[in-house]
Amino acid sequence: MIINFSELRKISFGISRRLVLSFVLLLLLSFSIAIFNMWGLQDLYNRFATFRGESTNVNLVLKIDKDMAELQRLILVFTHAEKSTTTKQIAELHATLKSNISQLSKTASFQEGLQKERVEHMQIGIDNFGEKIADIQVQYEFREQAINEALAASSTRMQMEMQALMSRSDVLSNYAMRDHLWNAKIKFISAQAASANYFSKHVIEFRQQVERDLTDAISQLQQAKQRSTQVALANELEQILNSAASLKLLFLQSVQADRNYLFLVNVVIPGEMGELAILAEQLKTESLLKQEKLFAKTQKSIDQCSFGFSRIAFLVSIKIQS
Repeated sequence: MIINFSELRKISFGISRRLVLSFVLLLLLSFSIAIFNMWGLQDLYNRFATFRGESTNVNLVLKIDKDMAELQRLILVFTHAEKSTTTKQIAELHATLKSNISQLSKTASFQEGLQKERVEHMQIGIDNFGEKIADIQVQYEFREQAINEALAASSTRMQMEMQALMSRSDVLSNYAMRDHLWNAKIKFISAQAASANYFSKHVIEFRQQVERDLTDAISQLQQAKQRSTQVALANELEQILNSAASLKLLFLQSVQADRNYLFLVNVVIPGEMGELAILAEQLKTESLLKQEKLFAKTQKSIDQCSFGFSRIAFLVSIKIQS
């Protein structure tokens, strides 16, 4: 058997070349995978950092939305219960909302576009709403002072003056005057009852009845004064007439104070609160949608990295086999 060393050298060289080529390709594969992994990991790190930041923003938006709903509930409770402890809770929750909205406005995700506009409107709204919260207590105290103090004191003073006048002997002997005074007293009692009903039920017919009764009572007192034949008695009746006029004025002022308070708590505050709640709901929806899209992009990036690695490995393995 004749050995052809030339052929052996060619075969050996071919095998060596293939081995070297395979080794080089393996090195290239390892290097490519390392580079690809570094790029992919950096991309994933950036995406997860963005996702983590967005999740923090979403949690803050969700807290703001929740606190808005709680603030609406507290205002509703105060409207029905009118407790000072509730106003304290409202003020504390408002301060928390103001702080969180301010923090949200400083985040990069809310520095542009429609979300920036919503946050700015919410920030302006929550600042203005703070003034309304302060007005709640002021208007409430003014209303209570007008109805339960000034008006009640005037009504009590009116009754005492009428009682003192009607106990005089010269009044008791003047039947015409006494009848007018009794009619006036009945009208005052009717006005007092209608006043209590109005401020508890806020039915306009009760307010109209109070005004009619007080007007009729003043008319009866004026007729009684005309029946007076004594200067001292006439002066006393004039004083009672002034008290009756003051009582009527205080009632009208109390009605206005009551209207201002009810308009504030039933119209102004719920209206502004509703606008803020809508903005919070819109921000929540947009933030959750943005987070969902970011999650989808991150998942797509992971899938692309996996596919790219598999493709490189497949191409290199085919090259080695060939």
